[in-house]
Amino acid sequence: MCLALVGVRLAFGRVEESLHSDLLLLVEAELQAGWGILIWRPGSDEIFLSEGAYQIHGLKPTESLVPTEIMEQVIHRDDLSRVRSGLAEVMQGRLYDGRHRVVWPDGTVRWVQARALLKKETITRPGHILWTLVDITDYLET
Repeated sequence: MCLALVGVRLAFGRVEESLHSDLLLLVEAELQAGWGILIWRPGSDEIFLSEGAYQIHGLKPTESLVPTEIMEQVIHRDDLSRVRSGLAEVMQGRLYDGRHRVVWPDGTVRWVQARALLKKETITRPGHILWTLVDITDYLET
């Protein structure tokens, strides 16, 4: 094997280790700060949740995507129509910035500040919606 190729593979391995380490730090920061990320591709019935997003919604992390109906079940029923309206606005290219409650499986109710924006894949084809979420329950209770 060429020495240059060996060098490239070693450098790539170090970069990969560094990225993995940085990702773990990001997950730790996300959990400590009470924020998370949710990604949904319009037309799909599955959603990606970061570790922090699982925590915010009171769900146990899985290695698979979360069905949209699970997400609708954790949004407080009095807030679901408002979140759906916000989602419709996002699909029109507008920013969503709102608060809603989530109900954990044990009945605990938490407040979430959510922002969402559509990231287009092409001018005519939607790519994905990126949601940033922050658990603001403790802030509202003080």
